[in-house]
Amino acid sequence: APTVGHLYRGGGESFPQANDPCNTDQFPLQSAGTQANCLAAGVPAGGVEQPTTQLRSLVGGNPYLLPEEGENATVGIVYTPSQVEGLSVSLDFWEIELENIFSSIGVGTVLNRCYVESAQQDDAFCTFITRTAQAGLQTVRTSQINSALNNVSGIDFIVGYNFDVENYGSFMTAFDMTYYTKDEFAQSVTSTPSESFGWYDGGADFRWRANASILWDYNDFTTSLNFRFLDDNKDDCWLSYYYGLNDSCSHPDEQSNYGDGGYNLMEVEFYTDLQIAYQYSDEVSVFIGARNLFGEEPPVAYDAFAQNFDFAWDIPGGAFIYGGFKVSL
Repeated sequence: APTVGHLYRGGGESFPQANDPCNTDQFPLQSAGTQANCLAAGVPAGGVEQPTTQLRSLVGGNPYLLPEEGENATVGIVYTPSQVEGLSVSLDFWEIELENIFSSIGVGTVLNRCYVESAQQDDAFCTFITRTAQAGLQTVRTSQINSALNNVSGIDFIVGYNFDVENYGSFMTAFDMTYYTKDEFAQSVTSTPSESFGWYDGGADFRWRANASILWDYNDFTTSLNFRFLDDNKDDCWLSYYYGLNDSCSHPDEQSNYGDGGYNLMEVEFYTDLQIAYQYSDEVSVFIGARNLFGEEPPVAYDAFAQNFDFAWDIPGGAFIYGGFKVSL
């Protein structure tokens, strides 16, 4: 369900660029239905002057938001063979379908869906628009609406094996992997769902990812070793091409997701984490560890926001060494 912020957050002012479909340049080019919608809003025949391409916008809550809707289905099996003590294997098939997802809209979208004659035209969007007494645009309120859809399905595979070694303690091993078979997204019910596995677009889109771990308990020592595996992504090089950095693109001549700018392959990555803990007493334990033990740098991400890497992989700067203690009272 929408939060109080989703519903009633105050408006923040901005001035994005957009064209009023009812301005004097656009009005003569519009269909009769679009012109009729403009006239119904008080715009004079022939359109209204738009002195600047920047329009005042208020970004805030939407009190008409409805709860998002979803369905999910899961089928799985777990196998623990009696012949191999400590072994467990599980396989799950799952699917999640979400509708009426909260989706942010821009000024241009609000104007077009209010006035422009199309299958997506909706008078409800006109409530976000305020015009002056002379019919010029005064404010366009943008917020989130119920419109997007997301269908995701995949497979989870987990193997665990626990065993003891005489005089050397106990071991717990595990491997878990998630593989996506579908990840479709549509901005609205009238949009064609898109699927872009393996393309980085401001966020990682892994087809698969996996973890493997080994935990060793011996006397008062506990050692854990974890391995992280991340599938590759392709990052469009349009931005590097724009700034004259195309030489740093791994495939500058290949077709990209958005055009002919090429792409940079963010290859399959593998990270190792290690931690050693010592139980000094029933109340006190100390530990030391390293995240990204071998200092693997994350791949360059041209489309990342505010930096040239993405936290979905790891942070730059090599291994992160840490230590500490715990006291139970």
